[in-house]
Amino acid sequence: MRLFEPCHINGKLALKNRIVMPALVTRLATEAGEITEELLERYLLYARGGTGLIITEAISVRKQKSGPLLRLSEDRFVPSLRELTDRVHEGSDARIALQIIHFMKTGYSGHRAMPPFWMPEKVDVYLAADIRKTLRHAGYQTPIVTSGRIPNAGVAESLLENREADLVAIARPTLCDPYWPRKTVEGREQEILRCVYCNKCKEADEAFQKVYCAQWKKKDGSFEIRSYRRHASRI
Repeated sequence: MRLFEPCHINGKLALKNRIVMPALVTRLATEAGEITEELLERYLLYARGGTGLIITEAISVRKQKSGPLLRLSEDRFVPSLRELTDRVHEGSDARIALQIIHFMKTGYSGHRAMPPFWMPEKVDVYLAADIRKTLRHAGYQTPIVTSGRIPNAGVAESLLENREADLVAIARPTLCDPYWPRKTVEGREQEILRCVYCNKCKEADEAFQKVYCAQWKKKDGSFEIRSYRRHASRI
């Protein structure tokens, strides 16, 4: 599958595949904006599961109270962010980048940013597709990322084959089962815990609660514990 082929950005950054975990708030940081061990483990799940590029949740560069969200408004936050980067690199071959924000609203929000089950698949893909087409006509080869209710590897692959994007961002299905890329490569698709787009994760974020997938409660123990037990020999 082209989805699992490498991608090079500007000739400098090499990604092992074309799967992106986009920014998704976890509410696992401290009220002071510091990284916690629980937050570190969340990003390590994404990395160990096979995602090529991880974009962190929003990191504020403004000196203001923002609840349990990461911050980079002072140099004192740099060491913990460096530790996050180092641990991702040490524990996987994934790459990780920051999403930097200043709390100005841009683009889609609400349901269009996180389309629920009743909205069609690929609802926002046309945006990236048009941008990519415009750039290619202008002679630029910059890789373009698309997102917006892309439920599985098959749909992601079709976007790449149709040249609608170069990278595919898949947030909630990756939260639901961070190991879906690895399971797909290993021919274990039937074991993937599928996102149903109930948006309970979105509701938790909006209620300033820790963000988990509601489906993790379908079996005993957290998803993290079950994943480490089941895949210990593969990590």
